[in-house]
Amino acid sequence: MMEKFERCKVCNCHIEFQNSKFNLVKCKSCNLVFCNSIFNEEEFIRVYDKLYNSGPKSQYQVHSTTEINEMHSGKLNIGYNRKTLISKTINDRDRVLEVGSGNGLVGLYLKQKFEDIFYKGIEIDQKIATRAQSFGLDIINDDFRVMKGFTDKFDVIMMWEVLEHIQDLNLCLELLKNVLNKNGTLMLSVPNYEKRLNYKNSDNKLFQSGPPIHLNYFTMDSLRKIFKLYGFKNVKIREKSMPYFNLKDPNFYSLLQRKMTGKFHGPTLYLIASV
Repeated sequence: MMEKFERCKVCNCHIEFQNSKFNLVKCKSCNLVFCNSIFNEEEFIRVYDKLYNSGPKSQYQVHSTTEINEMHSGKLNIGYNRKTLISKTINDRDRVLEVGSGNGLVGLYLKQKFEDIFYKGIEIDQKIATRAQSFGLDIINDDFRVMKGFTDKFDVIMMWEVLEHIQDLNLCLELLKNVLNKNGTLMLSVPNYEKRLNYKNSDNKLFQSGPPIHLNYFTMDSLRKIFKLYGFKNVKIREKSMPYFNLKDPNFYSLLQRKMTGKFHGPTLYLIASV
């Protein structure tokens, strides 16, 4: 029988059921919504190998091909929100760590923009890590737990769409804080769990990946509470202000209408905090 969390994985407070279809629970204190099931390493390996490496039409591969083409061309599109956070936060000669570096798109962008920057990435998938290394990037093929062995610290840590995948949030947040320099900055993005409120009949729907791919479901409120709980300072969070542009999405125009009437919940949350 699969093990389950009896209390909140972050603050150890009482939990209540939130979504029976996906076995999600909600903390009564910090309001984190997360999957109550505890998955083992073999289950993660099987699921992620299928996600990343099951062929040219796999969920990740379609997105990955676009990134790789951009990296070969040198015309890198990292998105407005990430670009804005980076331009306001990172300086030349900063030491930057990216957890979940993927193909290395953001790392290559930093190398283009800042001549003397120090960049290191952590990527769990071997094939993807090797591909990123082929672009001359310093990438460690491992998961976030490799930070346990780090002796050097970083000025900036980035995690783009990663925290929702992490089962051991407690350890991850502790390690992030430990490897940041004093006054160092963490910036990240996660899907906004409240985006489901943009849609009708959304009670048992997620509008993002379900477990075991996504294990944590964040709102602006829960994200702020969690990072303050772990001692991060100057926590600032904002939503992506517009829906993702996709004319083929049958919901696109209704989402625009919700935006115009002030009822829109942005699809992504962006956080920046310091230690």
